[in-house]
Amino acid sequence: MCDVNQKKQRVLIVDDEPLIIAILERALQSFVEVVSAATGEQALDIARSKPAPDLILLDVGLPDMDGHEVCGLLKSHHSTVDIPVIFTTARDLTEDVTSGFEVGATDYITKPFNIPITIARIRAHLETRRLHHEIQQQNLHLDLLVQQRTLSLEKEMRSRREAEKRTLYRAHHDELTGLPHVSLLRTAVSNLLRTSPGKPFAIALIMLNGFQEINNTLGHQHGNKVLKQLSQDLSLASRSIHGALNVENEGDVAFITRLDGVTFTLAFVCPAGEQAALEEIAKLLLVLETPIDYQGMSLNVSGNIGLAMSPYHGNDMDTLLRRAHIAQELAQQKQPHVSMYTEEIDPYSERRLSLMGELKNAIQESHLSLYYQPQIDIKTKRIANIEALLRWQHPEHGFIPPDDFIPLAEQTGVIKPLTEWVLNEALRQNVAFNRLGHRLDISINLSARNLREPDLVDTVLAVLNQYDLQPSRLVLEVTETAMMLNPQESLKTLHQLHEAGIQISIDDFGTGYSSLGHLRNLPVNEVKIDRSFVMEMMVRQSDQILVKTVIDLARNLNLRVVAEGVENANTLEALGEMGCDIAQGYHLCRPIPATELLEWFKQYGT
Repeated sequence: MCDVNQKKQRVLIVDDEPLIIAILERALQSFVEVVSAATGEQALDIARSKPAPDLILLDVGLPDMDGHEVCGLLKSHHSTVDIPVIFTTARDLTEDVTSGFEVGATDYITKPFNIPITIARIRAHLETRRLHHEIQQQNLHLDLLVQQRTLSLEKEMRSRREAEKRTLYRAHHDELTGLPHVSLLRTAVSNLLRTSPGKPFAIALIMLNGFQEINNTLGHQHGNKVLKQLSQDLSLASRSIHGALNVENEGDVAFITRLDGVTFTLAFVCPAGEQAALEEIAKLLLVLETPIDYQGMSLNVSGNIGLAMSPYHGNDMDTLLRRAHIAQELAQQKQPHVSMYTEEIDPYSERRLSLMGELKNAIQESHLSLYYQPQIDIKTKRIANIEALLRWQHPEHGFIPPDDFIPLAEQTGVIKPLTEWVLNEALRQNVAFNRLGHRLDISINLSARNLREPDLVDTVLAVLNQYDLQPSRLVLEVTETAMMLNPQESLKTLHQLHEAGIQISIDDFGTGYSSLGHLRNLPVNEVKIDRSFVMEMMVRQSDQILVKTVIDLARNLNLRVVAEGVENANTLEALGEMGCDIAQGYHLCRPIPATELLEWFKQYGT
């Protein structure tokens, strides 16, 4: 959260692809003012106008001039020489990085964008520029005073030192709450590990709940004030935690630090062990369970606390924080809402890795199953396709979500036999549907690892031939991210599949942030708009704009458009008005087993 009274910094996005600009605007508009340009000439005009941008995101490839040329012109002009320039590119960086830094670039961000990392880097550059400008102004002012009042030199030098101290203080403290940043906690923990190795201490991660409702009801300005008040209450209550680590210097005392958003941390020495640590940190739950009196209203803000202890759960800050976060997620489901980390609750522990051996057995013994979700032609209301979705019901652990085991399957090589099982089962079932009069295409998801398999095309064609199905009846869905991990090899495989008559679909389009230039060159038949944009499009204008932009782009390229995440009739109607071809989502049908799908076919009328 940030102070809404603080003037937003200005970021200029230079890119000739509207979707890239729309994606970046959506990611950045909450904390900066965004302006955009599609050509180098436009960028130069905006940069030299007032107010000038505080940061420029510059695409290397522009229609009128090369990004390096634009950067060189910016750095050669007195009004724009100090503006940081971050290049964005999807090309090979080896040559670009060298020439880019030679003409004055500050940084590089590659496409596809990792949005959380991109936002963090942009924030860091903007904060550095802001602090640099502030210190520069202070120094100019102080230097002028020194020249005018030589007899007051000592006083002015003292003022300079105090100004630098305030700047340093602000760099290490949260602007909204006034609490120390987690960087000071890192220093305190490092000192403890160095001076008292092996001494038991706990890292607590405190997550607040209920602020979305407050922000939606009262507005973010009041939400920030409530957060500030609650953070002060937590800070005061933390003084009762025995063994709490002080993260301040020079006589100041503070234990609570703000990690981000509504997440706070503190560390405390606890020789008595894990149970004692849980009892000690439970003192903070009293603050979280007490309604807040704000402007005559009684507001309920709950919280969850996760703990990890050194040396039992790790001996470095990052490991302890990660495991405290895992414990915090479990604490949401418990009463009281506090939990200690254990290996059993860790989704990335050795226990989960052991599931890979069990997954191999599940494949061999057919303990897996497929659910199916239909896709509806918006214009004709007929069923256009069905998507096959993998399910694993473990006899001991119950339902295991694909997001838990698919990444591990990719890392261990189990993804190949797993994909072959899905392919065989889906096509076998599709033949059964055909015999009952339901002649539908079927979609199957491929992973990034599958695209690197040299025999993938032969395997797919062999299974199609086994079930005597035309290749055009199969749609293989590949995410943007999977294609961009190894573009050349992935593109080669996709061309081979496409030439064989198999349909190719780009899944989760919009989340990979790849260059639209790639889309023009990909052998694809279909674009699937990610459900995160579709679900919010009726309440978020930026999502609606992005969805409409993707639909228009795909239609111009003669591509079929599928919208995932259609949850209500209003969204379905709006998509139809935008020209979207196919809809998929819970409003139409949830993923269901084949037997239930047959009943659904009867009710739907196919």
